[in-house]
Amino acid sequence: MKNTLLVIVALLVGGCAIKPVKELTLREQVIGAYERKIGEDAVRLVFLKNGVRKGYANGKKAEEGKWSAVGGEIHADAGDGITSVLSINKDGSISVIAEIYGGGKRRDAPKTEHVTFKKIK
Repeated sequence: MKNTLLVIVALLVGGCAIKPVKELTLREQVIGAYERKIGEDAVRLVFLKNGVRKGYANGKKAEEGKWSAVGGEIHADAGDGITSVLSINKDGSISVIAEIYGGGKRRDAPKTEHVTFKKIK
């Protein structure tokens, strides 16, 4: 009887202590700010929760557009008819891996041409 009671208490305590960890969606993972140095210039991309993406060059706003999660990728539209396709890397950074031009024509970039931004916030 004593052993059965200990098992029941252990199950109850253990059952309450273990909570499943919620895995973040792609959309939740990308929200934040990313930066890349190009020579002396700092380029920053900010992905907001509301689907807006802002681009800054040396602290000055350079562009604004929409972004969305599409089929495991991030599609960022700057309003110029070109959509940048980005992937999230294992270290949390993001890389531009392709571009989609007007009419839906996609051009995948060779891995050596991927442009990577480090997550800063």
